[in-house]
Amino acid sequence: MRNIVFFSAFTILLLVSLTSCSRSVIPVNQLPADSTITDIELEGYVNRSHIAILNRKPTNSELVSHLSQLAVDRYNRDIRRTYIEGLQSTADSKWVAWKYLSDRLIEGTDTSYFTQRTDQLDYLISTTSNPTYKIYLMEQRNRLSHAIGVANGWAAGDSAYTTMTMWMIQLPIYDEINMGTENFVVSTYNHFYHRYPSQNELLEASKMVDGAYGNLFGSNANSRLAFLKIFFEQDEYLQGLVISNTEMYLSRNPTPVESFEYTTKLRAEWDFLDLQNELLSSLEYVKG
Repeated sequence: MRNIVFFSAFTILLLVSLTSCSRSVIPVNQLPADSTITDIELEGYVNRSHIAILNRKPTNSELVSHLSQLAVDRYNRDIRRTYIEGLQSTADSKWVAWKYLSDRLIEGTDTSYFTQRTDQLDYLISTTSNPTYKIYLMEQRNRLSHAIGVANGWAAGDSAYTTMTMWMIQLPIYDEINMGTENFVVSTYNHFYHRYPSQNELLEASKMVDGAYGNLFGSNANSRLAFLKIFFEQDEYLQGLVISNTEMYLSRNPTPVESFEYTTKLRAEWDFLDLQNELLSSLEYVKG
């Protein structure tokens, strides 16, 4: 009888052990992704990162130089970060970032627009006899002048990316594309929060844009500029920045962990260039 009990207990333990072991087996389709970086992938990475930051392929000499830099240790992310920083430090990279925003927000309007529109507004201001219309024209002229200053500041490294963004959508052409107050508010939410405003948000934001007092995110204001300042101060704008750039560079949405981590860093210490570097120096981007 004791032998039977012992045998039964042993059998149960053996079955439990086998069952436990079987659960630890990793299916073939769940093996870790290949992290090998081939010579072809490394060359493709240099080409793609040049296009992303400078909107052009590298010259032959640049390609050789960058491949040599990265080949010191192609698996070392700090080397890739330094490489990306080098591309970001060029004047062309500032222009490309501006052009990307222009394509998204104002239909790719060229910088020649600034000169043409300024001359047009100056002429209209000097010839109109309508005081109300003159005030309207001067307000547009001031918005345009400020936007030009911010764009030049971005190129010189003196203006923040978000500041440039905010003033770009104050250009008169943004109004012309998104005619009407509600269209302006909806477009701004779509571009930067990746969603439509709620009914209450649309109502309160529209009041602000039209010069009446509204309450948005707990703040009262009565001007378009005040609305934009409140709007761009929210974490949801930073989350939208993460979404836009992850979609552009990695062709996917950020994971919840990435969204939280990158938004937190943007709030604390990062700027646009730090986020861009984080994405473009990743193994995922290298592998294409």
